[in-house]
Amino acid sequence: MLKETGKLVYGLEYNQQMYFDYTVKPLTLADELKALELLEDTGLITDVPDAEKAIITTLAYWAQQLQVPGIEPENLSVEFLFNNLASEDYQSILTSMESLRSKSIAAGRSDPAASEKAESNEALK
Repeated sequence: MLKETGKLVYGLEYNQQMYFDYTVKPLTLADELKALELLEDTGLITDVPDAEKAIITTLAYWAQQLQVPGIEPENLSVEFLFNNLASEDYQSILTSMESLRSKSIAAGRSDPAASEKAESNEALK
């Protein structure tokens, strides 16, 4: 499975220690359903402004996708990330997610040389 690693600028404090390394992975269907259930069950996005709703929703997905060595996955909750993730670190993870998406798209593309050859063969027919 594709993954993207990165380093946080400010880090996450957990049990009086700072953690800076992280890995993100693609969101599976099961992960997405977990995130949606979490949002629905906890009511985290009811009666909040749209901008905050968007951030909380993103964090619910990230809680399923983000791995920080030294912090157990169940402790990387929406609330933990919301209260501990610096804005610049949020942007770093967002950039890593975009990079992961780009890798995924690139992995799905066929070899450009093979595509050109196939197109030229079609043109010759």
